[in-house]
Amino acid sequence: MSGDILVGAAKHARDWVDYAGIVLTGIGVIVVGLYTYYTKKQNKLTEEAMVVSNRAWIVPQIDSITPLDARSVVMRIENTGRIPAILQRDGQCVALVSAIPEVVNIAPEEYDTSALVIVPSGDARSLIKIPVLTAGESAEIQAGNKFLLASYHVFYTDAFKRKWETKASWWRGPNGTWYAAHKLSKLT
Repeated sequence: MSGDILVGAAKHARDWVDYAGIVLTGIGVIVVGLYTYYTKKQNKLTEEAMVVSNRAWIVPQIDSITPLDARSVVMRIENTGRIPAILQRDGQCVALVSAIPEVVNIAPEEYDTSALVIVPSGDARSLIKIPVLTAGESAEIQAGNKFLLASYHVFYTDAFKRKWETKASWWRGPNGTWYAAHKLSKLT
């Protein structure tokens, strides 16, 4: 009779150990799964931070002062990023406006610039043609009633094969000074 008690006690002890092993294995699988999920999420965030911090950044700039009778203004596009920018297409336009718009929706003339690569800290220069103004339009600009608005739009890719676009616009005041109106750079 005493042997039956020992066998029964051993049987119950073995059952508890078996169940504990199954429970601990299940908890281990859940912990490893959660760790894998959060590690992948962290890797994605790290990769995105690396792309943003090392990407090509095209920054258009315009000569700040031009004579009022100038027929063009020099525009410089610079890559302030850490990797080359491969220009796909760009465009520019100048329009006479009565007020500086919140968002510039002027459709620029587009040119194929797919052969142009701008290395980090490199730049390219372009002329923005200013239309011939009538005496009345020049007088309106001098009086501050109208403004010349120049707009530039560029599409480019970086070494990560991400497509970017940058829009910039400037307005010219009565004294011939160009002021930045808008700048926007975004992933397309």
